[in-house]
Amino acid sequence: MATLIDLTKATIQRNVPLLLLFLIVGFMGTGCGGGNNAGNGASASTDTTPPSIPESINAQAVSSMQIDLSWSASTDAVGVTGYNIYRCTGSSCTPTVLLSTVNSLRTSYSDTGLTAETTYAYAVMAYDAVSNVSNKTSSVRATTNATTSSGNSTIFSVSGTLGDGGNVVIGGSGFGSVGPNVIVFDDFESGVAGADINTGLGSAKYGQWDLVSSVGSTYYGITASVSGSQSFTSDYSVSYANWIQADLPASTRNVFISWWLYVPASSNWPGEGNTYGINWKQTWLQGSSTNNDDIYIPARLNSGWLFGGNENDPGYINYTSINMVKGEWKRVWVWLKGSTSSTSNDGEVKFWELINTGVVQRENDIGINNLKATGSWERIRPNGYGRQTSNCMTSFDDIYIASGPNAQARVEIGDNSIYTNSTKLSILTPTAWSDTLINATLNQGSFNSGDTAYLFVVDAGGTASEGYPITIQ
Repeated sequence: MATLIDLTKATIQRNVPLLLLFLIVGFMGTGCGGGNNAGNGASASTDTTPPSIPESINAQAVSSMQIDLSWSASTDAVGVTGYNIYRCTGSSCTPTVLLSTVNSLRTSYSDTGLTAETTYAYAVMAYDAVSNVSNKTSSVRATTNATTSSGNSTIFSVSGTLGDGGNVVIGGSGFGSVGPNVIVFDDFESGVAGADINTGLGSAKYGQWDLVSSVGSTYYGITASVSGSQSFTSDYSVSYANWIQADLPASTRNVFISWWLYVPASSNWPGEGNTYGINWKQTWLQGSSTNNDDIYIPARLNSGWLFGGNENDPGYINYTSINMVKGEWKRVWVWLKGSTSSTSNDGEVKFWELINTGVVQRENDIGINNLKATGSWERIRPNGYGRQTSNCMTSFDDIYIASGPNAQARVEIGDNSIYTNSTKLSILTPTAWSDTLINATLNQGSFNSGDTAYLFVVDAGGTASEGYPITIQ
């Protein structure tokens, strides 16, 4: 097939004869250059139709550091695979720099860690499985809110022992008069390698584990760890039940959980290769039973990652994403505020993960129903359930659980002075909390002695302070 050139749009130099241009056109249409000619036997066998342009794109500032995007789903002849999100800074810029990519189940994105009173522009492009891409949407803009002094934490001083297990004293302002109710923190270094996970008094680095499901398949592993040399490891070739349990105070309706999880590169996901497919409720929040006030946080299924539960009152369900790769540790954390009833629309689910460029908020689901009026959360089970599967191992490390309306308030160390730009983070365990003074136990995580780190105080609303530089001892 000959290649056509629109001569009305071509720029022809005066010193190039028109005959030469026609000769060039004729050459491009021959079989010499591998064109799609009738004589060479080639035919188009792949999808070449791009997805439709995403519609109804909207950007809305929700704080001084966050803008939420939403758009309508694209359509495609075969199926949309995902969306590329582009951003630029300014009132007249064109968004050309790729900010993030989300899968086709998502038609929203929360852009966090932004600068106050700053205008950002966004555009979205859809793509399919063979890399056909739509045109970008038109640009939309939003300006972040002004910073307010109310509730923002400021650190003036840090003293104490800045090594693992050391007591750290943090002075400043705006921390909040009441901190989190820490239930448990464990790096699993206190147990005997290969032995079953301990329960009862002293079973965790802070707090305790109250129940363990299985003997022989839920143990202190030494093959992978985030901090120290051990982690909570399970063998799903032995049993489907490999959880550990922390009990929550009566009438708990607010929970914050942070944890690291790992699946070896050579391992199957729980259920992978089985008749019914992947099913791994890798952290499971429950009421009095597995079908009462329960939420998977989130479950890994064949179709992706899912927040959901067995009880359908109110029946909260939401697909999300985690950029988890076998053979690599992944840190995730979640804030759950229970709705006051099944129809009150005042619950919250906020979910983050740590990736190689910093902190990404995967969910900012507010105004939802996730707990009934008479309900409460009574227990948390890391590694809550997984289909029994051959060659299937999972590990957890540095699990932190807090409850109460101020459960989001916490202390962390990172490797960047801006919390959301940190690619390495470790959470501390507060032992005393006031608006101007915090005592906490330092959990070193993956930091080494001599490393420069930055200490953050996160207030009860989830806003992190500016990082205070420290050196790990």
